[in-house]
Amino acid sequence: MHTLARVPARRLPADRLHTRALWACALCLGACARDAAQRTPPAPPPPVVTVTRAVQRDVPIVTELVGTLDGDINVDIRARVAGFLIEQRYREGSFVKKGQWLFTIDPREYRAEVERARAAWMSARASWINARALRDRLRPLVEVDAVSRQDYDAAVANEKQQAAQVRATKAALDQAKLNLSYTRITSPIDGIAGRAEVQIGNLVGQGSPTLLTTVSKVDPVRVRFGLPERLWLELSRREGADGTVGPQRRIELFLADGSRHPYEGDLVFANRAVDPATGTIQVDAVFPNPDRILRPGQYARVRLQTRVLHGAVVVPERAIQALQNVTRVGVVDRGGVLHVREVELGPTVGGEVVIRRGVAAGEQVVVDGFAKAKDGQQVHPVPARPSAPPAGVGGSGAPRR
Repeated sequence: MHTLARVPARRLPADRLHTRALWACALCLGACARDAAQRTPPAPPPPVVTVTRAVQRDVPIVTELVGTLDGDINVDIRARVAGFLIEQRYREGSFVKKGQWLFTIDPREYRAEVERARAAWMSARASWINARALRDRLRPLVEVDAVSRQDYDAAVANEKQQAAQVRATKAALDQAKLNLSYTRITSPIDGIAGRAEVQIGNLVGQGSPTLLTTVSKVDPVRVRFGLPERLWLELSRREGADGTVGPQRRIELFLADGSRHPYEGDLVFANRAVDPATGTIQVDAVFPNPDRILRPGQYARVRLQTRVLHGAVVVPERAIQALQNVTRVGVVDRGGVLHVREVELGPTVGGEVVIRRGVAAGEQVVVDGFAKAKDGQQVHPVPARPSAPPAGVGGSGAPRR
């Protein structure tokens, strides 16, 4: 029986054991680093913001006020003589021409008065002709003492008296003819005739002139509105030192349904005094109204240019961020870094805001995505889609007459 001899295990040197331990640690650390890298998400890309450039240009400042429409001329048609109304010759609410026959008052009494006045005038004229002939016959006789001077003077006085009577009766005849003409009532202007205030058969003109209807000239139409004292001072200083307001071009008129009147208007009148109760002065503007769509009594809004800001810096209104009475704008520099700035705002016109301080012309301002980034953060600016520039007061070429 053979016995296997035990072979003693070979021991490695200490330095080799240390080297192997280091390699094992290195392998473990590398595996851990690879696992950590796989578990850590990549850094997010810079947020996308929409930007546009601040623009420098002249900005017209407009003011919107509420006014009331009225006819350029309003004429009350009244009965100037007494009598019974026997005829209405127009359609209420229709357009009438100057001289058009509107009403008739019973003329029979006034025709009779004309005939009486004509007879009195003819009688007086005959007496005057006779008195003049007598005076002419006596003139050569008094020169040769064939008649007394007293008889001749009486003939001269009688002729003058009869001449005066002719003039008096002629005036009465003219008045009778005038009264007769008043029985035929016509329109003194072109315009819209209102409803009849009296009915056929009514007695009119008895004691005082009776209102029959009103005719309004509506082309052009007049708009009355109160102009604040501050704006009045701006306009009057610009128009002239005498304080009068001349034609103010580019005044727009908007109706109750929001539509814009196709014609622009002019300022034509400013009242003599400011109303102390409202702090406004009454101002009138006229607008062409060839289609006669606008009528007296309508409410409307007028929009007029009061001044122009030259070289103002403007940005879209949606670029403004307001927080606790602080207005801010996001500006992206050339390196793509967002900077939040406080700005001082001017007036808003047509969807754009005037920046008085805080943004220079040509700088990129954020119009969308402002909340995605913080001050000093890198962003990815994307230009906003170009939009049509806001139209000034008056739009694009509104017609004038």
